[in-house]
Amino acid sequence: LVNRRIMNKGVASNSPSESVHKMLYKTQMCWFFEKGCCTRNVCRFGHGEMELRPKPNLVKTRMCHFVRDRGFCRDRQCNF
Repeated sequence: LVNRRIMNKGVASNSPSESVHKMLYKTQMCWFFEKGCCTRNVCRFGHGEMELRPKPNLVKTRMCHFVRDRGFCRDRQCNF
């Protein structure tokens, strides 16, 4: 199913995983490149410091499981 979504670009463009990939694009170094063996023509990881982008702030982007399950959260530093 995942491979079918990747092949059918029209379907994958609106999927949550596709939007996550776009947010995280080039935010980490490519470890294949660091070892000198990245063979991807279009790699979503950075090939050098100049390609790296800042990581997105994902704090408070998902529902807290305590709020979901109990209706409240007492953790003042909750990141959800």
